Amino acid sequence: MRMIEGWGAAAGIAMVALAIRLAHLFDLSRLPLFDRPTVDAALYVDFARNFVEKGILPDVFFKPPLYPVLLSLLSQIVGDNYFLLRLPGVLLGTLTAVLVWWLARTVFDGRIALVAGLLYALHAPAVYFEAELLEMGLVTCLQTAALLLVLHSAQDPSRLQGWVAGVALGLGCIARPTFLPIALLSLLWLGKRRWKPVLLGTLILIAPVTLHNAWHGRDFVLISSNMGVNFYIGNNPMANGRINATPELHVKPATLERQSTRLAQQAMQRRMRPSEVSRFWFDKGLSYATTEPGHTLELWGRKIFYALHGAAVSDNEDLSGLRRYLRLQPWLPVGMWLLVPLGILGMIATRQRSREARFLSWCFVTQVVVALPFFIVERFRLAWAPILAVFAAYALVRGFEGLRQRHAGTVRATVGLAVLLVLLNLPVWGVRDAVQFDLDYKMGYAWQQKGDTQAAMQAYRQSLQNHPNGALARNALGYLMAENSIDLDQAVQLIEEALKLDPAHTANYAESLAFVHLQRQDAAAALQACQRGLAVAASRATHAGLHWRRSQAFRLLDDPESERDALQQALRRAPAGSHAAEIQQRLQELAGP
Repeated sequence: MRMIEGWGAAAGIAMVALAIRLAHLFDLSRLPLFDRPTVDAALYVDFARNFVEKGILPDVFFKPPLYPVLLSLLSQIVGDNYFLLRLPGVLLGTLTAVLVWWLARTVFDGRIALVAGLLYALHAPAVYFEAELLEMGLVTCLQTAALLLVLHSAQDPSRLQGWVAGVALGLGCIARPTFLPIALLSLLWLGKRRWKPVLLGTLILIAPVTLHNAWHGRDFVLISSNMGVNFYIGNNPMANGRINATPELHVKPATLERQSTRLAQQAMQRRMRPSEVSRFWFDKGLSYATTEPGHTLELWGRKIFYALHGAAVSDNEDLSGLRRYLRLQPWLPVGMWLLVPLGILGMIATRQRSREARFLSWCFVTQVVVALPFFIVERFRLAWAPILAVFAAYALVRGFEGLRQRHAGTVRATVGLAVLLVLLNLPVWGVRDAVQFDLDYKMGYAWQQKGDTQAAMQAYRQSLQNHPNGALARNALGYLMAENSIDLDQAVQLIEEALKLDPAHTANYAESLAFVHLQRQDAAAALQACQRGLAVAASRATHAGLHWRRSQAFRLLDDPESERDALQQALRRAPAGSHAAEIQQRLQELAGP
């Protein structure tokens, strides 16, 4: 019993959590994606490189700054060693499992704490995301620590304890600003006698970020300026409750900030500060939500359903594909399918038990409510897992005790659990739908970057087999086939199919199509594809790429004047783009000696 009650239990939980996470990290290191980050991870790595190599920080932070800044500092020490770059997430995940044990021990008892810590240690999405170059491992650890310190601050009214709790809340906020309502809830729960040092600690951590944005960007942005764009992503004609395409914005985070700013400034016909851009997209999303109440109500229903559903709700990370590539993931038994129904039962059972239990329940409810105006994906739900694990552990321990003693209330709770398990795992509203960046596609892209054409093509074909309507994989496979002069007619067919399936990326696919026609020596068809893309191209880089393909077509037609004009247009739109050196060289050749 002492082992269960004392720190020996914490050490055991730490060993289990660390062993699982290290095993996953070594398993992950086999894959080509290990040192080829994509989507949000690629954005954070680029942020780190810009900071390390050029000392550049954004004038105003578009995304919460804590994780990318810490990643930048780490990369100065370990360079591009991706194992060491990912290792801190594994260590933070291990610490989070111990913090969950401590949180449950503070609110309940040692047996419940042991179960809670093990539930989090074996939580499959946590094991995966904590090893990724993403912010959620840090966010979950900091926010769990903050809640624990708030509970201890209520027991210890000293100013130092309150200040430490406030610092933890502040760190949680600058790691992810949606924690701000939890910080406010914590202040209200602590009451008049204890909230001042907590508030001071919180403001001390948030103030440097706000001052950076004000000093360098001449703008008032509390932490980050992406709130308005995220609200619009969750409230637009194409919104589905999960992250999805919008009529105007690209889902790739690397282009989202630039594109959202450019479109807002075009609409308002003036330069705009980041806070004004955020407000523009927020107003646009709010306008849609109020003028289309039917779709808005449906979206809120979807989001509540996704928030509580047992499936791993994928976004840019194809969690359903992990089992095909990672050996450990299929064996991890804990997911939201278990934590949510058990956690809800635990919250209901403890609603009158203690003030601390009610506080944690309200924290969970607040986390869900704060997410609903935006969109629901598994990565964001990870921060809810510690609280759910605490209450799920309570439901399990007390449930087994009740079954042994044959309590009538336990039988009713068991029936309620069965009903919840069914309702929260229904395969409706597209909760298990394929994602745009499915894992096979990302594997293919990583192999392509590494120069392994055969492995890349195999992965793209696997992507199409698993997701027959996948446009990105069609485009990538067609381009790769053309690049290697393999069945150019099929390459054309693949990209034409991509254009039909995904009109939102017409400009990018049109450039690929132009390249295939150039490989076929069909200059007229290449020019036609370029015109098709230029008619809808939004970014300057895409314009430049299409003009570069036009210049190659005019070269085939032996039309130097038109070729020169196309080259100059490409260079004017992207003077430092991917083809800039080739364009400069070709312009010099056309100019003659």
